[in-house]
Amino acid sequence: MSESQNRDEASPNWWESDYEDDFESGDLASHTPSSGNSKTCEESQLHDKHADLKSLEASDYERLTQEFEDMKERMGYLMAQNGRLERAVETMHESGCPQFNPHDLGFFDHNHVDKNIEQGYFLLEINSVVFSKDGRDQYRNVESFIDAAENIMQQMSADVLRSNLHKCLIGEAHTWYHSTLTDSQRQSTREGEGLTNWIKLLHARWGYTIKNALRDLEILSFKDYDLEFGFITGFMLQAKRIARRLGMDTAFAQLCLAYSHFQPKLRQQIPPPTEDESIDDFIRRVDAMRSK
Repeated sequence: MSESQNRDEASPNWWESDYEDDFESGDLASHTPSSGNSKTCEESQLHDKHADLKSLEASDYERLTQEFEDMKERMGYLMAQNGRLERAVETMHESGCPQFNPHDLGFFDHNHVDKNIEQGYFLLEINSVVFSKDGRDQYRNVESFIDAAENIMQQMSADVLRSNLHKCLIGEAHTWYHSTLTDSQRQSTREGEGLTNWIKLLHARWGYTIKNALRDLEILSFKDYDLEFGFITGFMLQAKRIARRLGMDTAFAQLCLAYSHFQPKLRQQIPPPTEDESIDDFIRRVDAMRSK
């Protein structure tokens, strides 16, 4: 009889006693399936991945929270800016301050020539204002442009006019403002009292000399057809420009110089200016003589 047969006969459940002995000794590794080790490894890997995921989620949460706070800060800034703009618009409407429109003032171009103007010589040399076909005023000399700007400043704040006057520069004047002036010079046009800084820069580039004033004085004349065509306003602008360059600063002196260049026939019909008469009043009085 073989050894195995003897063992089976002696203890049919011999394997149970072996297992019990191993259990009591704590040695179960020899009886534990190999899949148990694999499962323990997978659990460890899952635990590590879960820890990594939690760490990543925490990092993303912090990043998103910071982005949200930054967005709230930017939104608050934009809302504050919008509030200031709304208040500025409300203030502008309440004060009746008009928005700037370049066409209300006209455009300055020292070298502008409109060949379609029938009375071109008169308009270019005397009035210094060209009425183009679309009806907008275009100034050829800087004094007339400055006078017009100072007049329109009575209808809006000086700050609005200073900040927008460059929109009225065309041709060579536009190039001068954007390409010749420095950044600090352009900035100065938005500052100061009234149009002081604008006038200094415009005079420095297109200043009206005494020689030019005397030349224009020789050809200054106001005739009966000028009266009929309503050119008195342009004539007075030119007369005022000449008088100021020659040192005549009072309105009465300027009116006297202009009146002395009226056609003799008109001086017989129109009384001379008085010391307490403004230039605007004199223009209205002369213009009322049309077709009389």
